[in-house]
Amino acid sequence: MSNIELLHQETSVSPFTLGVYYRGFHQTKKNHKYLKPLYFKNSFVVFKGDKVDWYGDMDNFKEMADKIINDVKKDPKYSQRLLTDVNKLTQKIFNEGKIILKLNLRKLSSQTIASHLNKMYQLGQDISDLGMVAVIPDLRHSKLTTLLKDIIKQRIQRFKIKKQINYYFTPLITPTGRGLVHQEKLVILKLVKKVSQNKELNQLFKKYTPDYINNFLKNKFPVIFKEIENIHHNYKWLYFGQLGPAKSFTQYLEDIKVYLQDKKFKQEYSSLIKEGKNLKRLHNQYTKELHLNNVEEKLFMAARDFSYNKTCRFDALLFDYYVLDQLLKEISKRSGWIVKDLRYMSVEEIIKLLQNKKCLKNKEIKTRERFCITIIRGKRIHFLTGVKAKNYLKQKVKNLKVEEDKTIIHGMSAFLGKVSGTVKIVNSPKDIIKIKTGDVLVSVQTNPDLLPAMKKAAAFVTDIGGITSHAAIVAREMKKPCIVGTKVATTIFKDGDKIEVDAVKGDVKKI
Repeated sequence: MSNIELLHQETSVSPFTLGVYYRGFHQTKKNHKYLKPLYFKNSFVVFKGDKVDWYGDMDNFKEMADKIINDVKKDPKYSQRLLTDVNKLTQKIFNEGKIILKLNLRKLSSQTIASHLNKMYQLGQDISDLGMVAVIPDLRHSKLTTLLKDIIKQRIQRFKIKKQINYYFTPLITPTGRGLVHQEKLVILKLVKKVSQNKELNQLFKKYTPDYINNFLKNKFPVIFKEIENIHHNYKWLYFGQLGPAKSFTQYLEDIKVYLQDKKFKQEYSSLIKEGKNLKRLHNQYTKELHLNNVEEKLFMAARDFSYNKTCRFDALLFDYYVLDQLLKEISKRSGWIVKDLRYMSVEEIIKLLQNKKCLKNKEIKTRERFCITIIRGKRIHFLTGVKAKNYLKQKVKNLKVEEDKTIIHGMSAFLGKVSGTVKIVNSPKDIIKIKTGDVLVSVQTNPDLLPAMKKAAAFVTDIGGITSHAAIVAREMKKPCIVGTKVATTIFKDGDKIEVDAVKGDVKKI
């Protein structure tokens, strides 16, 4: 019998967008390149308002996790091969997407629009199919994290090292490779340095609003304006999430203002440039200090590769979602359906609309938007709504009981540090306004939509996630204390609570 448990939670998604990797996970059955004869099975997704719960067979997940970890032990090139395969698909997504963005979609036939939509959707599924291999070893059950921490714990005890587990753990699982958010930051900081060297520009950004700066730059500093325009064009989609919007030109002007006011941009740029070399040095140093053997070294290397793998896949999917959204906007004009409604259809249903086949009624879509469940049958996605959906959920899921009077909870440290601050529960873009500099961001699970809030927060705490989760990756890039996988943080803590985040021990407590 299947052991159905909650695998994943998310906000600001839709059946169409989440379907990219939900269907990708189910795409390959018994012949998966990295998992055969095992495969991902028995999962379903519950959509209720802006909240999504993804349930699956936890025993199936644990079995796949054990296989991946054992394969890593036997094959030193396993994680590198996987990363190479994912990067090939990443390049395909960027190449195909850039071609589509250059097209005048209004002039294309509906058949061509459908073809582009189907191709981008399939590429997203393909990269999700491969990318899940990097996710499985640590999702929900934290098998890889537990194994790696046990290795460090044994070495600390054996060699009587007077340091805590997380002192070694965080650097050893942090990859030297960086994603496009890191690349964007370097480009912005380089431009900030140029602006700071011009007295007139420096005063312009410090004294005036982004709207005024925009107009002034166009007329007086067209070269600088063009540079910012290029940054906006090349990276705006990094903040799109699944539903958008992309980062605006004005927001990039605001970023430059903040860096100039902070006056630490030179040190930050220098630190980012040196970061990879410093991490590599720490990897070598800590491997020697802990006397890790070849198999153990492979496991830590795989953890780093898996983390970087997820970053690469995440970047590619964000671009994929941005391109798909441009296609949906054109389809909306042709079909008469608003984009929000299209997102509650399958890709097959949308293509039927383009073929002038009336397959859905407005009432059905509105019902899905209130509450629905998606399940995979064969290669198709099916929707359950109304009573059928409620009965299916009741049959499959048992409620998680939470002790709400707890004052301390525990999770996995993704980046070391210890801070105190005010809790702000942030699960969707509409919550970002609550965050003030120095607050502690508490979330079910973070995503790119929440990056503006994460920049202001002093620390992150999440219910769900492991060492390769979005919160963990961003925390290591921003160098902010982070504890993931607490399971109950958003239930235990409320807006306004004062808490201490001790990411050295992995504890979060009310103060």
